[in-house]
Amino acid sequence: MRMTKSVHVAFPVDLFLEADSQYLVFEKGHGNMHTQIKDLKVLPEEVAKALFLQMVEAVADCHSGGIVLNDMKLRRFIFSNSLKTNLCIESLNGCVLLRPGESDDKRYSKKSNPFYISPEAIRGGKDGYYKGRPSDVWSLGIMMYTMLCGKYPFHDVNPITQLSEIVGGKYITPPGMSFDAKCLISKMLNRDPNERLSAKAILSHAWFDSPEDLKNIALKLEKFEERIHVVPTA
Repeated sequence: MRMTKSVHVAFPVDLFLEADSQYLVFEKGHGNMHTQIKDLKVLPEEVAKALFLQMVEAVADCHSGGIVLNDMKLRRFIFSNSLKTNLCIESLNGCVLLRPGESDDKRYSKKSNPFYISPEAIRGGKDGYYKGRPSDVWSLGIMMYTMLCGKYPFHDVNPITQLSEIVGGKYITPPGMSFDAKCLISKMLNRDPNERLSAKAILSHAWFDSPEDLKNIALKLEKFEERIHVVPTA
């Protein structure tokens, strides 16, 4: 299976070949989602929705092309324009390309950031086999929660306790979060990988209640930026 070019996946604009090396050149990015959340703390739902929609579309494009992203995190999603309204996956480094008809139940390298790792990756045991696409979706659930809450759903100073919390799958959602947002997060952070929504199915969830979400992203972000109070450094 071959993946068609996606506006939400960065593709190289040039290639340089040397005797023993190859260099791919990508267009300059304008920051990433991890830094954006670190700076802004939380995003209003209408803003998070418009950005997260693009993230899911990127993952859905990859999955439909037989690509498992594996090491998923907010830092991998970069802004492709200076207005910070368009998101794309920075690169496909570390991804796994499946052959046509090949199952995604494979032995993946466990390089995932501990905040994003799925329960089945932790429980994988000595053989390390688990389904790649549902594990990517788990990471999407972590990202959506973090965008709306400004913190990870599973976080503890003790790494062992944190991994235990992930396997247990219990997290707390703030009271101000909408019902549809809570519902979608629960569908992605389901401990059973077979019960999680696929990336394609996420796009049809009720949280994305309007086709204008993506079209109006620039306006949504502009209004949000007007409300940001910048505190000068001492």
